[in-house]
Amino acid sequence: MGALPIYWISQKKFSESASVIFAALYLMYPALHGINQFDFHVSALAVTLLLFSFYYSEEKSYSFSALFIILALMCKEDVALTIGALALYVCWKNREEIKASKQKSRALIFSLSVMMIAAVWLFVAVQIIVPHFNKAGVYLHSGKFFPSLTRLEFPAEEILFAIDEKLLYASLLLVPMLFMPLLSPSTFMITLPTWAIIFLSMHPPAYQIGYQYPYTLIPFVFISAVYGLKRFPLTKKCLKKILALFMILGMGFMLFVSPTPLGMLAENAEVPHVTFHHRTLYEVIELIPPHASLTTQNEIFPHVCHRFEVHVGYHRTDEYVLTDTTTKWFEFRHDEMMEIMHDYGLVANADGIYLFKKGYDGEIVELQSLRMHGIEAKLYNNTELKGSPVFETRFFSINHMWGDGSPFFTMGSDNFSIRFESKLDFSHSGNYTFKIHSDDGFKLYIDDDLIAERWAEGVFDESEAIYVEKGMHKIVVEYVEYSATAFIELYWKTPYSSKFELIPDKSFYLKP
Repeated sequence: MGALPIYWISQKKFSESASVIFAALYLMYPALHGINQFDFHVSALAVTLLLFSFYYSEEKSYSFSALFIILALMCKEDVALTIGALALYVCWKNREEIKASKQKSRALIFSLSVMMIAAVWLFVAVQIIVPHFNKAGVYLHSGKFFPSLTRLEFPAEEILFAIDEKLLYASLLLVPMLFMPLLSPSTFMITLPTWAIIFLSMHPPAYQIGYQYPYTLIPFVFISAVYGLKRFPLTKKCLKKILALFMILGMGFMLFVSPTPLGMLAENAEVPHVTFHHRTLYEVIELIPPHASLTTQNEIFPHVCHRFEVHVGYHRTDEYVLTDTTTKWFEFRHDEMMEIMHDYGLVANADGIYLFKKGYDGEIVELQSLRMHGIEAKLYNNTELKGSPVFETRFFSINHMWGDGSPFFTMGSDNFSIRFESKLDFSHSGNYTFKIHSDDGFKLYIDDDLIAERWAEGVFDESEAIYVEKGMHKIVVEYVEYSATAFIELYWKTPYSSKFELIPDKSFYLKP
């Protein structure tokens, strides 16, 4: 939606085609992609709200501008700094009108009102609201971004800290716009509070593409680029050349700098798609009563944040605990999980997702998402798959990286074993090559025939080819972990493929 005010603002200065190009450049901007790609922060919504605030202030529709300013302030406390700078800009832009009409100037009344609202909101948020809702009872971000402010001394340490990275970051933000924003000092001035945060910060994500921190910069970088370009007395031919260069730079930066799947150099950036794992998570969330208190983790929180009482991190008084051990955001300590296992009962589990309820001792709920696809897994607290399993669960694939941890909370990080069993759908008859990458040992069976085996300590990357008739065939993988890192990945190369791929979730069946 932010492309709309970019288009409208550009249209006041240039032709319609040029306005479309500026809107396209905004949508291709790597820093904007980073906000969308990383995590979920309400501050992301402020980008569009700030653009609308500026547009309506330029149109002198101050009531609409005030509405979007209030919405932007509700996103994050430090938006108040940018809003204060915007109010100063409105005063500067309308200085002749203010001089002429003095106290009766709508621009002056608007600016002073906005500055007062921003100042009050900043104080209330930093001194009252944020400290009230965190465990430490203080505003924690000041230590992360402005440590020198707590010491009352010149912030030389912060300014010089990673200065080369900060200058590179500034270049990545401004080069796609050919540094045009610098040619409009009055609008670029609105970004000064944000630049201060960046250059005083000792928090690396604050000066790296791929995070939410430039959300107050992006709107005014583009606005300043439009206003800066307008300062040149350009012919139509010259303007077309500059706009063409803008597009080349915009597409180039998108293809090489964007942290999303659009960027060719982006690490671990895949096109998002809904998997069986996601469907299972949604189904498990539906098992939690709407008014029940809930403890969960970072990336699940946006899906349950409409609830009145929900916490990130373990709260002993909550009725439910929902975790997903397969993600990097699973940060519950071992002692916390032991306490949860003691005080809570397991309501549902699948593919590393666990839902606990305080005092629950009923049956584990059978999930609809596991009625057809999946893999049965039995977990043992020994290296011989002997005795009764410590735990039985279901996975959707054999692609597990436990690192220095274990597959289940009550298991040790070493000396355990797992037996995976399912039906595997072979869509064509022919030669299939299986590859297992593991640390430590494994055994692979197809229809009870041993296909590959490395039951020993070490890292293995073994391949084995076998002819298989079309249809469903029983598959069993046994895995053993002796010490150190634990992982196992199962790949195949089908008759009509030239490369290995992880066996897709949809190929494993519990009840074919």
